[in-house]
Amino acid sequence: MPRLRPIKEILAGIFTLDDAAWRISLGLSVGLFIGISPFWGLHTLLAFAAAYVFRLNKVTTITGSMCVHPIFIPFLYIPAYEVGKVILVWLGMKDEWPTIVWTIEGMKKGASGAFLAILLGSVLVGLLVAILAYWISFYMILRMRRGQGKRL
Repeated sequence: MPRLRPIKEILAGIFTLDDAAWRISLGLSVGLFIGISPFWGLHTLLAFAAAYVFRLNKVTTITGSMCVHPIFIPFLYIPAYEVGKVILVWLGMKDEWPTIVWTIEGMKKGASGAFLAILLGSVLVGLLVAILAYWISFYMILRMRRGQGKRL
């Protein structure tokens, strides 16, 4: 069984930062949104850029983008692909996977359709996760600051 002590310590450190609760929560939720995006390898850079441009808390934004562990990728991108595929069909684009011709051009066309579906779906899944993360973390920060939640 994994030890939860390091996770609790990280959360306690984040939630006790000397910043407004809404900024900490917003930074964490924007970081999670970025972490769910399919721009693998660029999450930290995108999180830092978003924190800088929107004047978010850099620590929480970057931490939030790093919370998406590779083990969770199938649980995020399969629903994201399915949601994105529904959106693309609704917009009038046909699903490219069943008609892939196993040539280089066919695979390029299929891969671009799949990436577009994952991109659209991850925006919606990411928004849902970010909104939930904002309100949960905001409540936890306020609770900790009131002294009611000394332990996480």
